[in-house]
Amino acid sequence: MKSILVVLLFTFSLFLGKEGYGQNAQSSGKDFWFGYMENLSPGVNNTPEFIVQLFAIDADASVEIEIPGRNYKRNVFLMAEEVLDIQLPSFDLEPRGSGVTSSLAVHLTSTSNIDVVAIHSRAFFSATTRLLPTASLGTDHMILAAKDYRNQSPSSMLVVATENDTEVKVCQSPCGAKGEFRFRLNQGETYQFQSPEDLTGTEIIGNKPIAVFSGAKQAALVEGDDSHIYNAMPPLNYADTVFAAVPHPRVKESSYLSILSLSDDTRVTIGGNTVFVNRGEKRDVKFNVPLIIKGSKPFFVSQYNSGSSAFLMGGTFGPSVRLLVPLNSRVKKMSFNTKKDIEWYGFKLIHGLCIIAEDTTNLRLNTNPISNFIKIPNSVYFYSTQVIDSGTYNLESPVGFIGNVYGSSPAEYYTFSLGYNDSLLVNSRIQSASDDCSKWRIASNLNNGEFQILENGSAIDGSDFEIYDSRANLVYKNTYIKINKQVFKPNLAIGMYYLRFDSCNTTKKFVVKN
Repeated sequence: MKSILVVLLFTFSLFLGKEGYGQNAQSSGKDFWFGYMENLSPGVNNTPEFIVQLFAIDADASVEIEIPGRNYKRNVFLMAEEVLDIQLPSFDLEPRGSGVTSSLAVHLTSTSNIDVVAIHSRAFFSATTRLLPTASLGTDHMILAAKDYRNQSPSSMLVVATENDTEVKVCQSPCGAKGEFRFRLNQGETYQFQSPEDLTGTEIIGNKPIAVFSGAKQAALVEGDDSHIYNAMPPLNYADTVFAAVPHPRVKESSYLSILSLSDDTRVTIGGNTVFVNRGEKRDVKFNVPLIIKGSKPFFVSQYNSGSSAFLMGGTFGPSVRLLVPLNSRVKKMSFNTKKDIEWYGFKLIHGLCIIAEDTTNLRLNTNPISNFIKIPNSVYFYSTQVIDSGTYNLESPVGFIGNVYGSSPAEYYTFSLGYNDSLLVNSRIQSASDDCSKWRIASNLNNGEFQILENGSAIDGSDFEIYDSRANLVYKNTYIKINKQVFKPNLAIGMYYLRFDSCNTTKKFVVKN
């Protein structure tokens, strides 16, 4: 039997039958907290516009938009499967400077599940990101930020408190070598920190769930021109071991991946190349063909194009950064609006759509089947890229997909993901919840690959448990009987797995290594 190591990573709720923190990472929800980061100075490159794009997934939604620090409230109604862009009031929602606490958070509540994209629209410096609902937030983070290679603008991060008396510790990478600092926030407050150095690898830990954003005030990445970089950064349980990347069709020769490892000596295979990355370290890799990215341990990866300075030639003006969605985080339905054009000398965005799926059967765009899928080399996945007109689009698939929408013109570039949903990994059977359901862990044996399940409660006694691989295939099933203290020998291949108990609504994510 191959010797294996089973490393427990994270605990999160598997089913949606119980509200609360620690659920599977997903982009849909009924409650959102977020904030915008500092962009250009006011009055430069037109007046900034702050917009939220809302999508009501399966049911009508009454949504309240609130900015507590500005005494602002607005209610909007969406019909089921409707998508709307809502412009926020014109007052400035950007914190200014480093080490600044502000009351600038935006709070959304909805009567049914919605997906949300935050948009900061600015000539040459637009930025967009899909948001995480409060239920998907966590306490432990490590960020992928950005650095201005011209050294003219700072790398940035923003923390948003979802509860009062939130204590936050920040440790810049390499953590332990640069010291740490702490701050306290109340609900709806934001804290922005900036540095001339790349903040990638910085650890941000809260005693309560926090929303974290990272990027740069404005940055030129490797080459080309600069832009504002702004991304919602998920907690550590979003990290994974398998991703897919497709370069932007118009800028294949300036597409890059940024790998951020959560552990030392992480082996990452990018297509046919292998790199080793240590904890908190970022490794940039240039690529120009669709490929699969696999790691021996969980990691984050973002994709960016460095942009172009070919302003008069109609180039893709300004860079963008987008955190990649793990291949196992597929959604079955998503609607979106393309971003509206910046009114700047008549420039028009050329919009595009990238879809990645394992099963392309019955995958439809505005009810029409998509037929131009191409296989990603050395994988079971397929991708499709296509130019789309301005407008509203709906994507549906019975088995799920991932991807992103993007647009470029000489005046700006934007991109955001099509959403993610880890709960598709297993069948959603609603089970009774118990406080004991989280009181179990995996105890591994390095010598022979055997492991035991240890627990401090009675909820899982005698329960069946299942192990699923990252593609939702059931690979092992057994019965846990506490009194026998069984040793299990699943003989799993190297990779990411999910273990769940029938008696609980929790699962645990773990990695099998050599």
